[in-house]
Amino acid sequence: MSFGKYPIYLGYEVPVFGDEYLDFYKEAEILERFRDFFKDSQKTKKLLIDFDEICVSANKLIVELKNQNFDSKKYIKKQEDLSLLMGSVSLVFDEIIAHGVSEISKEESVSEADIINYILKNSSETKLTESNNKLLEIYKNFQKEFEKVDFNFEELDPKIKILLVKHTENFGWISTSERGLKPWSPQSFLDQLKVLVKEKQPNKERLFIDKVSAKNKNLIDTSAKINSYDNQAADKQVELDFLFKNYLKKKMGMYYIEEITQNLIFEELIEVSKNPKKIRKYEERYNNQLRLVWPEGGSLHFYYFKDQKEFQKIQNLIKRKRSKTQEIKGTVACRGKVEGRVRIIKAYDDLKEFKKGEILVAFQTQPAYVVVMAKAAAIVTDSGGITSHAAIIAREFGIPCVVGTNNATSLLKNGDKVLVNAIDGRVTKL
Repeated sequence: MSFGKYPIYLGYEVPVFGDEYLDFYKEAEILERFRDFFKDSQKTKKLLIDFDEICVSANKLIVELKNQNFDSKKYIKKQEDLSLLMGSVSLVFDEIIAHGVSEISKEESVSEADIINYILKNSSETKLTESNNKLLEIYKNFQKEFEKVDFNFEELDPKIKILLVKHTENFGWISTSERGLKPWSPQSFLDQLKVLVKEKQPNKERLFIDKVSAKNKNLIDTSAKINSYDNQAADKQVELDFLFKNYLKKKMGMYYIEEITQNLIFEELIEVSKNPKKIRKYEERYNNQLRLVWPEGGSLHFYYFKDQKEFQKIQNLIKRKRSKTQEIKGTVACRGKVEGRVRIIKAYDDLKEFKKGEILVAFQTQPAYVVVMAKAAAIVTDSGGITSHAAIIAREFGIPCVVGTNNATSLLKNGDKVLVNAIDGRVTKL
């Protein structure tokens, strides 16, 4: 969720039932208000300065937290800023950029795919890509050793193990972007490495075209910078959360119970960090999926259902009120056309059931999904735009991808045979 007044006021909070958003907000009025945003050079410069300040100050806070120096006011302010940065991109700038790409493509007679490739190439250096590149460097130096033991950590030479353990210390936190997920282990990184070198070749489409006017080139470069800050903010928010959890573990000692703390709001976490014994007040938070969260009066309110039966009753009422449209249509993030069986990914545990060649369908993708994403025949998401995580990974591996459908996870089920037409952005049941 995103909130606050900086750098762009959006003022939206989406009700959550269980672990699912109840609605998709497009904020039509806000989009219309910012439609010509890029035409004002002063506004765009100010925006990029604000985004840079958020990311730079987040870096400073990361260093402080690594040193176990925690300031609750500074921490929550920075998380609000990072959330708002990402929220402004996903709800406003993703839409504006997509519109701008379409307009420039028509005006300059340049393919949208080339423009999007350029934006992604110049903005997709995330911590995950940094991790992948470093893994590939290690692989190049010890290729025979990796192949000999089939990427099994326990059987590797000790000097290679040391390199992988160090890599895990630097990048293991990337996988903790969803509640309850553990940091990647050295073997987790080896599993990713095996996919990187054996599954798919990176996307080799042209990266850009030379015949674009200076005005439009500037708009494209600004789009790339905005997306770059969005990617940075996502990484920094996850790392801050991971470091804060480590801070809580040390502060609370034997009273730290992750199954409870992962379901507490920030004010409650501060309370138990100051008085660890108070963790027992919140034992009912074990089953966090049986919940309703909604905005009212400027605050978020939480309700925890007593049992599954009560939860299911409300869930059935909500489902009956949803749109009856059967069309699944979104934005093309990576071109292609493929048929396959659907595999719905709603939680990390669902990844265990994924089979090579299936169509990965999710509300949105996370870094923890990367290993199976590389094995997917296609990727379809409910949310996100052309610069979302799913789009970046899909284009890196050349996998057909449709994002922002709004309804794929609700209209499709595991085993459905579908045609993913990532040329016109449609997903059709067969």
